[in-house]
Amino acid sequence: MSSILVLFLALLLPAPDEADDQYQFIAGLCEKGMYDMAVKEAEAFLKEHRGHAREAHARYRLATALFELERGAEAAPHFRRLLDLADFEFAAEAAFRLGECELRAGRFAEAEAALARVLELDRPYLRLPATFLLGEAAFRKGDFAAARPLYEQALATDAEGRYAREARYGIAWCRFRCGEYDAALAAIEEFTRLHRGDPLDGELRFLAGECLLEAGRPQEALAAYTQVEDGPFLDSALRGAGFALGELDEHAAAAEMFGKVVERVPESRYAAEATLQCGIHLLKAGQAEAAAAVLSSATAQEGAELCYWRSRARAAAGDPAGALADCERALALKPEAELCERCQVARGDLLFDLGRSAEAAEAYAASESDHALYSAAAASLNAGRPAGARQLAERLLAERKESSYAAAARAILGECLLAEEDYAGAAAQFLEAARSGDEAVKLSATERAGWCRFLNGEHAAAAEAFRWVVDHGQGAKEQEEALYMLGRACEGTGQQGAALRSFERHLAEHPEGAHRPDVLIALLRLGRGRARRDGRGAP
Repeated sequence: MSSILVLFLALLLPAPDEADDQYQFIAGLCEKGMYDMAVKEAEAFLKEHRGHAREAHARYRLATALFELERGAEAAPHFRRLLDLADFEFAAEAAFRLGECELRAGRFAEAEAALARVLELDRPYLRLPATFLLGEAAFRKGDFAAARPLYEQALATDAEGRYAREARYGIAWCRFRCGEYDAALAAIEEFTRLHRGDPLDGELRFLAGECLLEAGRPQEALAAYTQVEDGPFLDSALRGAGFALGELDEHAAAAEMFGKVVERVPESRYAAEATLQCGIHLLKAGQAEAAAAVLSSATAQEGAELCYWRSRARAAAGDPAGALADCERALALKPEAELCERCQVARGDLLFDLGRSAEAAEAYAASESDHALYSAAAASLNAGRPAGARQLAERLLAERKESSYAAAARAILGECLLAEEDYAGAAAQFLEAARSGDEAVKLSATERAGWCRFLNGEHAAAAEAFRWVVDHGQGAKEQEEALYMLGRACEGTGQQGAALRSFERHLAEHPEGAHRPDVLIALLRLGRGRARRDGRGAP
């Protein structure tokens, strides 16, 4: 072929496109996973070939390579620019990757916007992962009510696929966060059944314990927590077990469990809380000296709450001076209002015990809230100081007539008057407390009013009060005593048959009750009375 012909043919053929070849090279690098080199080549392409037909595709390759290298902050702006283009071929894919970048960066609203765009562009193969990630975005921003149906939709689309496990896990947590504890337990059961031996098993067993504890089922919660034997949720499960034991009033065991948090997971984020709770439950278990020792060991994390409880422990261990110092240390740390009130009440009690009555009165006066005044009155009464309790209760009733503590304060005032043997005055306070208080206050106050009537010789009125408690207090501790006292009040009115029925019912319903010996004596007394009337002599 002559050189002239070659030249002629060359003029007819299109010139080779160097930029297109460079793009194909970039695409090949991405397909082979050579992302570092792909980034360099794509960046060079964008500098050298602006406006080229392959510019958007090169940018997409650059963004995906950066994404694969976990450089999402650099990838995201490129994906955003691609979404601003009209009719970009891979807009749905760019939106999906942008959604992932935003999600990883914690920009949840932006992630939701990008993923919603994926659904609008309606690429079928991206619909499931976009729906699942929308659930993740809602979950991570704390909108659990919105996250759950998205997880459920993803699960309904493919119950066996890549996202099924995470969707079931998310549903369980969403149900828990929304307070739907039975539904959460069902979701946990489904997960553990379908994904046996999964690494998430320990976490979900812990979550089952949380559900049961929140649902008021501490015994079952304890069983769930104790199934977590190791793993990242061990400290959380030990902590939960401690709270469950506390709910069961097994305070010594609760203290031991909180101690295990620090012993087995010393770096736990719950270590400080666990030490505090260990001390609190030792105190509640009657081990005041051990409680004080545990709480004294936590000086590195000392706070107002810890100082308050150490004060309580030292007071119970017979160290009022040390207790007062701790209480004042707690107040110096400027605790929140509720704890401040508790500290002021405790400080008042300690000052009173140390014979510093004037300072005690000032401490009580510093507690301005009705809760503090009520607490001070109750503490004074429980400590055998009815005069101080009466003063505080009367102050609360005079200054805060509409307080939610008013009925309980009237009950305290009734106890103070009862201690002074002012039975009529005490009965009036108890009856007023019963009229204005909740069901628990009404029950206990009516029972105490019955006692006042009985001690005042008003046996018919006493029987009426005790009968009400018997009829309305099924299962309550007041009901057992009221049934016994109803028998005594009926005896006082000469209603021997009614008295006998009350005592016999008491034995049948409370065979191991605290008043069993008194009831047996009363039955013997009534039996003798019947025998004499029948002319048979003593039984």
